Amino acid sequence: MTHWKLSHILKDMRPLAVLPDWLLFYGNGAIYKVGHDLQHPLLLCRLPAADFVAQLAKYFRIIDRVLRSSPSHAVVFDDALFVARRSEIWRCDLNNGHLSFDFLIPDGRRSLGFGQVSNSDGTKELVFGEYFSNPTRLPVRIWGRKAGTAKWLQRAEFGAGEIEHVHAVSCANGQVNMLTGDFGEAAGIWISDTEYSSLRPLARGQQAFRAAWMESIDDRVFMATDTQLESNRLYEFRMGNGAGVALQPLAELGGSSIYAGRGPKEIFFSTTVECGEPTGNFVRDLLETRPGPGMLSSKAFLMTVDGHGLVSELYSAEKDFWPFRLAQFGTFIFPSGTMPPDTLYTYGVALKGVDGCCLVFHRSTQN
Repeated sequence: MTHWKLSHILKDMRPLAVLPDWLLFYGNGAIYKVGHDLQHPLLLCRLPAADFVAQLAKYFRIIDRVLRSSPSHAVVFDDALFVARRSEIWRCDLNNGHLSFDFLIPDGRRSLGFGQVSNSDGTKELVFGEYFSNPTRLPVRIWGRKAGTAKWLQRAEFGAGEIEHVHAVSCANGQVNMLTGDFGEAAGIWISDTEYSSLRPLARGQQAFRAAWMESIDDRVFMATDTQLESNRLYEFRMGNGAGVALQPLAELGGSSIYAGRGPKEIFFSTTVECGEPTGNFVRDLLETRPGPGMLSSKAFLMTVDGHGLVSELYSAEKDFWPFRLAQFGTFIFPSGTMPPDTLYTYGVALKGVDGCCLVFHRSTQN
């Protein structure tokens, strides 16, 4: 029997990306690399603070949470670490630690995560879709940066009225999958060829099609719903007969699921504790402390699913008392890349006892 044991809780350490021999992490304004023994970290580069208040965020966690001043996600691509912070994308050369400003997402928009696409000519491309509050459904863009180049280009655009934002972009079997949100017809799964010659909705208009991640193990594809409006589930995703999709439910979840990470033999994912649909009252929405109707628990759960579809719960923590939108939802976030065998890194956000901490788990086998 396999059991995951919590080995370390490391404060002020945000895991960003996993490599075979290294963990890349952020802490107090700088990016470091450290071996998987977590001994003797080496400084790679320092991210500049935007202003004096952002400088304070390095020392006061609640300011950091409110301002979202720390990196939200990162990925290793083309011998560099690409780091997203609000609307900024920074590039840290892994060969020499040189940091450069790489891209400013236009109009103050952001990204929820990076994806990688293999173009028709075999070129690798780093991609993301714009993520921002968009109740009027303005056009939303997909951006890409091809390996060996130094420029971000607009690769596709969802027209006005189609979606509110993009949660994730991924590639499998020569097809690009785009997960969109949030409400009504905006919630959906879209597909395209790898050159984005057309965008086509595969399924839309139901909260069951609202997801923030889609991952595969061998030929099995898994996704989880990300809705505060109704109960959430983990599904196995299959193409239906003819057009459309078939979703095979595997487990009911305690809350919405926004984040996932990869292991050699499994997918790690978390649930989130978040508030309900916005009311339109800015102050009320910002200070909301009541969970949405889709939250079945006040805890965020750390979970895993393996290639056989077996779902396990590894750990949980209670949401703290700070308002959801002001100071972030309660959840666990994962570094990009594939975890080392028998090791899991995750990061607690807005959770009692583990907020702002890297949690390290090790797998053991019990008789």
